Amino acid sequence: SSGINAEYGVVMTVDTHGFVDPEGNETVWFDNKVVGNTTAGAWSYNSNTSICMAFLPPHLTELGTNVYVELLGRRFKATVVNDPLYETEAVRTRNMLKKEAASG
Repeated sequence: SSGINAEYGVVMTVDTHGFVDPEGNETVWFDNKVVGNTTAGAWSYNSNTSICMAFLPPHLTELGTNVYVELLGRRFKATVVNDPLYETEAVRTRNMLKKEAASG
């Protein structure tokens, strides 16, 4: 082993059920061990859920991987997802034009 602790940035949804939203610098847990930390987070009005960004070890970065984010002393289930979680203006316009072309 080279001794390098590689971590990768991911986006996650967090199942807080509206109790609290991540803000950043919260611990991320897997198998009862701290494996990373969040760097930012908030409520996503587009996705209607709490979201956060975090650094995780490579083996936990696959889409759909479940970990836990500790918020106010409680652990909430988090899932690694694709980013971005919203359609940018260019993507919305392209999708609208495709839909119009298909129906026209």
